[in-house]
Amino acid sequence: MKKMTRVRSVKKNAIANYIGQAYVTFIGIVVFPLYLQYLGPEGYGLIGFFLVLQTWLSMLDAGLSPMLNREIAASRARPEKQEIFRKLLRSVEIVFGILAVTVFVAIYVSSDLIATHWLNVKTLDFHEVAQCVSLMGAIIGLRFFSAIYRSGLSGIEAQVAQNSVSIAVATFKSFGALALLHWVSTAPLVYFLYQFLMAAIEPFIMGMVFYRQLPPTVQKPGFVFSWSILRPALPFGLSLAYTSAAWIVITQLDKLLLSGLLPLKEYGYFAIVATISTGVIQLAAPIGNAILPRMTYLVSGGLEEEMIRLYRKSSQVVAAIMLSVTLSIALFGEQLVYAWTGSREAATWASPVLFWYMLGNAFVALMSFQYFMQYAHGNLRLHLRLYTLHLLLSAPLIAFAAYRYGALGTGRSWFAIELICFSLWPAVVHRAFAPGLHAKWLLCDIVPVAAGALIGLFAVSFVPTEALNALSRPSLFAALIGCGTFVFCCATLGSSYLRGVISALKRLSH
Repeated sequence: MKKMTRVRSVKKNAIANYIGQAYVTFIGIVVFPLYLQYLGPEGYGLIGFFLVLQTWLSMLDAGLSPMLNREIAASRARPEKQEIFRKLLRSVEIVFGILAVTVFVAIYVSSDLIATHWLNVKTLDFHEVAQCVSLMGAIIGLRFFSAIYRSGLSGIEAQVAQNSVSIAVATFKSFGALALLHWVSTAPLVYFLYQFLMAAIEPFIMGMVFYRQLPPTVQKPGFVFSWSILRPALPFGLSLAYTSAAWIVITQLDKLLLSGLLPLKEYGYFAIVATISTGVIQLAAPIGNAILPRMTYLVSGGLEEEMIRLYRKSSQVVAAIMLSVTLSIALFGEQLVYAWTGSREAATWASPVLFWYMLGNAFVALMSFQYFMQYAHGNLRLHLRLYTLHLLLSAPLIAFAAYRYGALGTGRSWFAIELICFSLWPAVVHRAFAPGLHAKWLLCDIVPVAAGALIGLFAVSFVPTEALNALSRPSLFAALIGCGTFVFCCATLGSSYLRGVISALKRLSH
């Protein structure tokens, strides 16, 4: 049982997560602009549509992957549950196998309809687009299995192994596809055929690594579906499923609607905004992935005060990272898109839309911690209420904005909704799960960091736009990184925890 019960280092896992995330982000920075050049705006728009389709169909997960994460994290604190975990795992695998086949068949049957009646294709061949859509269904189905094993590795805090596999797979996915586009063909079908091959390999490798982390169990489950084992975990899983589905509608409705409203070329430019926006949100994910199983472990062990200390320290770190990044991108969006893609047209189109999405995402990152607290306690009642209200407010507003004002309207709607939620919701969650915490969290952990970031942003706003536009793309990218780093340093000075870390490092250096 040693592998399941040992306590792994949160800092080590967080560092591993950030290395993995930084590497994947770096690959995206290098490769995605080249995809745009090889495939063209319409081909890149197909990749954007694939990402949206994948996100929407992840609702079919029904909360099983995050439920599995929590069950394995909780079982580490309760050894009596470890022997039945493997039966639960096998039952989830069987469910996902059925799900993968269903998704592929459904998308394959509807691929012609999507290519001819939904996507606004101008130059690509409709038959090839339909073939690409069919491959999307197969890829999405296979990636359900990767989600199982990735979630399991996170639950046992084996995130060094998880990130090692993710780095290797991301390397082959990105650079392998780029090599094919460069030396074989620039047809979108070639890209999606290669992604299908990688989608078949990834769950095999991820699963092999995950199973090696599990201890030997008394009973081997075999190929048996166990409803009696799965049923007790379903209420929590279904709660996660509902909130995941609601969140997907909230965050992806604009992308889905705009995929049919915008010409595929403009949707390719919007896909750039979506890629940056999603990538920025993922900057907070490594810390969240590291602390979520630890918070669950601490609550399960009755160590509530220790959990709150971890919660507050992590909040300060995420606030410093996310506020500095989102605010810097909002200010220098046009320069960033040009430095990344080399397209002035794409930069001009994307920058005003990106501005509003970045401001909204700053609030999204800060509110993720209230979800962590509820998740650790195994009680998502308030989270269900929030997402229900959020959905009722945002869905009609975003739909109206998309049809009436296009991408700029959806960006402004996103910012307004997230500002309202952040103004009200953290206080409600803190009052329910940690009475007396909210004022300390807001005034001591968030506001000083935000003030530091705003001071840094005000300082870099004096950098002349003309001087930036005159730089070469590599120099412009380096200048933007320098500006963002300065804003982050200012934000760090507002964090009591990070100041303490800096002081400790200074003492060690002397």
